[in-house]
Amino acid sequence: MCHYGDAPHKAKGLCKSHYRQANHVPSQRRMPAFHVLTPDAVRQIRHLYGTGNYSQVELARKFGVSGKSVCHIVNRKSWQNVE
Repeated sequence: MCHYGDAPHKAKGLCKSHYRQANHVPSQRRMPAFHVLTPDAVRQIRHLYGTGNYSQVELARKFGVSGKSVCHIVNRKSWQNVE
């Protein structure tokens, strides 16, 4: 038995904090790995896109980032300080 600081969980015989602990089911979901680009990778993305041989989607897959990230890099909305 547990101490009863709050009545709603009294039927289970647990206080609120112990009720949460007893009924907690850890998530099986994996958090996505965040890819951090280096300035050299940004230069390479811009160079490869400039050749016309790669689309933004292909570069996103190759470097493991989103298409939106590649779009922002190519259009210099992000990584503006990298030439």
